[in-house]
Amino acid sequence: MGNRKSQSSLFWKALITYDRFAFQIGDAVFKMVKKTSKKISKKKKEEKQMELNLQKSWWGKILRAIQNKKQEKGKKKATGNKKREEKSALVANFFQQIREKLKRLAFAGSLVKYGVSILLVVIVLLTVIPLLPVPGNFQTLVVMSGSMEPTVKVGSVAVIKPAGEYKQGDIITFTHPNDPNNSITHRIHEVKEIEGGTIFITKGDANSTPDGWEIALGDIKGKCLFSIPFLGYLVNFAKTPKGFALMIIVPAVLIILDELRVIKSELTKQIEAKYENKRKAQN
Repeated sequence: MGNRKSQSSLFWKALITYDRFAFQIGDAVFKMVKKTSKKISKKKKEEKQMELNLQKSWWGKILRAIQNKKQEKGKKKATGNKKREEKSALVANFFQQIREKLKRLAFAGSLVKYGVSILLVVIVLLTVIPLLPVPGNFQTLVVMSGSMEPTVKVGSVAVIKPAGEYKQGDIITFTHPNDPNNSITHRIHEVKEIEGGTIFITKGDANSTPDGWEIALGDIKGKCLFSIPFLGYLVNFAKTPKGFALMIIVPAVLIILDELRVIKSELTKQIEAKYENKRKAQN
């Protein structure tokens, strides 16, 4: 009986020892497997991370390239838009300058037209006045002599009017003593009272000595009120057939035609506006 108990105790001790040894071996194997698995897993993670980094780097390059392309395209588009805007601005500025020049030309043309019209009226009046009775006894005379320069220039139109009295220093127009068909405009140099009335000694401002005649009061046509320089050339030219045609008839016809063009343009605008209003009312 004692031997059996001893054998049984040894058996259980051996079994327990084996179990512990087996557990330790299993535990060691498990730990080794786990450690190996962790290494493999870590290596796989590292490889996967490297792959991801590589993919990210590759995709990043592609994305950066695409982004750069887009930016370049945007810059080119912005540059193109800017150039188009600059060209549009240049074109608009060019046409604006043309419009302003046309306005200035139109304004200048209007001034020229009105200036020519006024000049024609003046020339016609100065040409016709000597032939017609004018209220106030005003007369015009073309001075074609330089004896009164610089006060009255050659080619001036002198406007004269009879006065109640004439005194020394007045510029008068009188009948030429030796040629009744002509008149002279000189300044009164001296006034003399004689037994039969008053006589006047005249002298041109440009002359060094007085005239060699005496002028009676009845020979004086009037006192010179003022003179218009150089207009006498145009008046004398307008009195000739060629000058009358060139300076009066032709400009008058051109002015009439221009006024007719303006009237036609205004009538056309009114008719177009009328039809446009009618069309809008129908719609």
